[in-house]
Amino acid sequence: MSPELKTLKAEGLLEIIDATGRRDIWAKKSIDRTLRIGKYLCDEYGLRPDGRPDPSAKRKTKQK
Repeated sequence: MSPELKTLKAEGLLEIIDATGRRDIWAKKSIDRTLRIGKYLCDEYGLRPDGRPDPSAKRKTKQK
């Protein structure tokens, strides 16, 4: 399990809906489908919809 999946699961945004052998199938919880927070997180952290880093995304600089 990747650190990203662990974090999203801990935040209550993902759940395992099926498991076949050593492969888990993840799905968004209803709260994420309702609020669409997944899109916001992808934009905020430069991720693709599958949760992997998007190399073409522009990085936001954090102000101190």
